[in-house]
Amino acid sequence: MTYFACQIGLSMGPLFAAAERTAVAPQSLIHKSFDPFIAPVVTAVLALGIILSCFVGVFIWRITKNPGDDAERRSSPWIALDLITVVLFFLLAFSASWQFIDTHIGITRDQSAQSDTAHPLAKLASSGDTRLLILSVASGVVVTPICEEVFFRVLFLGWLNAVMRNAGRYFSLLRRPSIALHLPLFISSLLFASMHIRVDDGSKMSLASQSAILIALGFSQAATIAFAVVLLCWRVGAAALDFGWNARRMPKDFLLGTLIFLTAVAPLYMLQYSLSGIVPKGVAPDPGPMFVFAYLVGLLYLRTGRIAPCIAVHMALNALGIYLS
Repeated sequence: MTYFACQIGLSMGPLFAAAERTAVAPQSLIHKSFDPFIAPVVTAVLALGIILSCFVGVFIWRITKNPGDDAERRSSPWIALDLITVVLFFLLAFSASWQFIDTHIGITRDQSAQSDTAHPLAKLASSGDTRLLILSVASGVVVTPICEEVFFRVLFLGWLNAVMRNAGRYFSLLRRPSIALHLPLFISSLLFASMHIRVDDGSKMSLASQSAILIALGFSQAATIAFAVVLLCWRVGAAALDFGWNARRMPKDFLLGTLIFLTAVAPLYMLQYSLSGIVPKGVAPDPGPMFVFAYLVGLLYLRTGRIAPCIAVHMALNALGIYLS
């Protein structure tokens, strides 16, 4: 469950609610309008966060400088029509789930709730209800990282990378290593960041309704990834390596992901802190650090050819966000 589905979905219905913001971004460290007296501090932290993020990117490049056989697998065999089919399946699955909730449970508002830009998962985790905490952990630390990484890194970024390789046959500019690497990363990261835009529109959804929609969203995400795997295995003969999966290397991959998380967490929170002091009140600063996060894990995926390290980073970041809430 995310802010967009809870807030916009109330008035716009299930179709628009399907454009979910599903991952837990680092929680805002300050929630106030920009103060000119702290401008030098904010600027310094922002600059330091950007510089350290670049160093993390270099670290990822160096630590994966000898990619294994997985990185040499064939280009992603799926095409744009396959991705469109997967997205349409998610929209239909979530729309059906939304209709079920609205019919059998009902979507209610809690007028006593405080309206803010806090992430819905953070609200559930900090509610004091053990069941809601378990639900938020299951969704934010398990379901969402796996589903988002498979879609954004394996399916979408993998497809963009394959398109770039094919286009390089006709356009010499696209054959330059820097462009061939960073253009797909930029596009996929921009899309990922846009999925984390949140604004305080004054609407207040009850925790019960947020929980119900969170369950529906998790089901829709899991069903969509299962559908995508079955579809691509059947239509293009996709194998485990095409999905970035190598069970033999999973323990080492999770250690690698943990190492990348430890190096990236400080820059991400620096960006979160500094942007919290710059963006207007009522607007969450999450897209900024989420763009950097997507860029780093996208680079990690392209360099290793495996999705497990990316899932590990995503899980750790979401777990920390829920813990700090």
